Amino acid sequence: NDTRDADPCEHKWYGVRCLGGHVEHLMLQNNNLVGVIPRSLGELNALWTLDLSYNFLQGPIPKEVAKMKLVMVSIMANRINGTIPKEWCSDTATCVAYGNPLLKCQPDNCRNNHCQMEDCNCNMTCVNSNDCRGVCKTCKRSGFIGYCV
Repeated sequence: NDTRDADPCEHKWYGVRCLGGHVEHLMLQNNNLVGVIPRSLGELNALWTLDLSYNFLQGPIPKEVAKMKLVMVSIMANRINGTIPKEWCSDTATCVAYGNPLLKCQPDNCRNNHCQMEDCNCNMTCVNSNDCRGVCKTCKRSGFIGYCV
């Protein structure tokens, strides 16, 4: 049966949890998904948990998805690049993004530890490693100024 136009809540789609007829959780981890994160995810206004970890997704996070007010996002172990939206790493939201070496987080998100990555990739400037404490491991200098890594 073709369910592309079917209601994901009514038909209880795999990886979709709903409340009151609205998709609140999309948990599609480890599904061998290939391609980019679809812009249409941004239309899920009630979504607050998004788990796309352990797939083969690549490219940047679409702006339609980036502006979503999510509480929990896991995009680890993909090939996503660009910058993690600041809305995804805040006092009310956590983003787990290990395993995306081309992905960067906003400097403030690295400082408050809401952006969970193996490397901050924040491009925060530093003079010595003390400037990176609580953000990244060390200060990698290149001339007069350095970057926290």
